[in-house]
Amino acid sequence: MDITEIYVDPSINADSGTGTIGDPFGDLEYAIEQTTFDITNGTRVNIKAGTDEVVAAELGAAMANSVTTPAWAVSNTAKAVFQGYTSVAGDGGIGGISGGGSSPVFFTLTDHIHCIDLHMHNCGSGLICQIDNYCSVVNCEVNNGGSGLGLGVSSLCENNYVHDFDGTGISGEAGTLITNNIVIGNGDSPLYCINSTGGDVIRNILTVEYTSTSGINVASPYGAIENNSIWANATAGSGITFSAANLFLKSLKNNLIEGFSDTGGKGINFTNQPRIGVYGANSIYNCATVVTSAPHDTYKSAGANETLSVSPFTDPTILDFNPVDTGAVKEGSYPNAFKTV
Repeated sequence: MDITEIYVDPSINADSGTGTIGDPFGDLEYAIEQTTFDITNGTRVNIKAGTDEVVAAELGAAMANSVTTPAWAVSNTAKAVFQGYTSVAGDGGIGGISGGGSSPVFFTLTDHIHCIDLHMHNCGSGLICQIDNYCSVVNCEVNNGGSGLGLGVSSLCENNYVHDFDGTGISGEAGTLITNNIVIGNGDSPLYCINSTGGDVIRNILTVEYTSTSGINVASPYGAIENNSIWANATAGSGITFSAANLFLKSLKNNLIEGFSDTGGKGINFTNQPRIGVYGANSIYNCATVVTSAPHDTYKSAGANETLSVSPFTDPTILDFNPVDTGAVKEGSYPNAFKTV
């Protein structure tokens, strides 16, 4: 059977409606409280574009306090999808959810949640969106969070635009695929654009505009770091770094790194000496140190790394990461198609 659909129009801004497309709920938290979750097929909550839903508390708490029976007990077959729309479900409209300047938006440590076509933002000093196992965030804009986290996700994080955060832009748990995202490290004190705790980080575009921010940090073993385009605006920090010693990485190859040119800046920082299955074919331009030392062990070469004499990107200052035909290695991420809201 098809997933159960309910509809919310935040412009109504009232505890009203029946949740149909013709008579949507007027408030998201009210919708969650009023709706009996479909424990067989799951439920999609369609949030109409145009007016932000402003949450009073993070939506995990609202779900836990549901007055309905059965409660929103999601599972592998009964997922909860939160997705924007304009006229009909799934039409690509971007639904807005604001933390009102003080609250996270989504679900601390909740499983089987899927966020699609949303703008999640304005969360004050805390995190914006943290969800847990078997979850995905796809085609969302995430910004204006505090010192914690922009996106924390397990399973899939794809085609998102993350910017104006402090702390970490995207953190992926073990087994998470982080791919085709744009992450702009331009907050007051961002730490990493992406922090990988054992997943794959592939074909992302990352820019670093703060003093010591790093593009990708590898914190746990077994992931693959491939085909990422990482640009820094003459900063320190590292394009790719390892925060723990003696990690094993499946691969580290075909990344383009530019601009960690301030004192202490590094293209690839191997201070903690990981072991890498497939390593090489990374192209690095204008970094104070191209590669620090070497990994502890590598088992297969993807080709020699290359130090470039000119930028491999057309114009990173306007997010034009189309590759320039320079040098022998021409990889990195393909330009991302995500359009900001």
